[in-house]
Amino acid sequence: FFSEAEVNGFKLKFADLPRDYGVLKATVGVNRTNAAELKNWKLEGFARVVREFPQISWLQVGDFGEPVVPGSINLLGMTTLRELLWILSQAKILLSVEGFLTHASAAFNVPTVVPFTGGHEPKGLLYPCTVPVLPTPIPVCMPCWGSTCSIDGMPCRNDISEEAVLAAVTKEILQ
Repeated sequence: FFSEAEVNGFKLKFADLPRDYGVLKATVGVNRTNAAELKNWKLEGFARVVREFPQISWLQVGDFGEPVVPGSINLLGMTTLRELLWILSQAKILLSVEGFLTHASAAFNVPTVVPFTGGHEPKGLLYPCTVPVLPTPIPVCMPCWGSTCSIDGMPCRNDISEEAVLAAVTKEILQ
């Protein structure tokens, strides 16, 4: 719930944001545990999505200190939680590692594409608006529930194809 006063304030503060945008959360953040960092996908994969969908302005959200995805509009560390939720509520799509925003997007029914790495079981983290993209093939070690990966090449991260993420984003944008 956003009050009328909040909405008016958000509209004023973010009046310069593009009309059609997607929200991008490319990492779990800074100073997170090793287990949380296992959720991160490839930054170059996120950058490719931004490059291949120039018709969408991608607003990158998160903490100061996270790597900036080239071509995105950098809002890292520039919003309060309430502002971020309002921005998310207005988005056409969310592309994100699994985390708070992927859960919050369900409250607003925002289509959410999530490259799920293998640190945890994705089945319990899906909402009707969630589009999971999994590694192919699914590694036998997934989910590992670990705090570090001991498998050479981390297939649960590196075998999530950029093409599969691009296809999921395309499908959601065209709906």
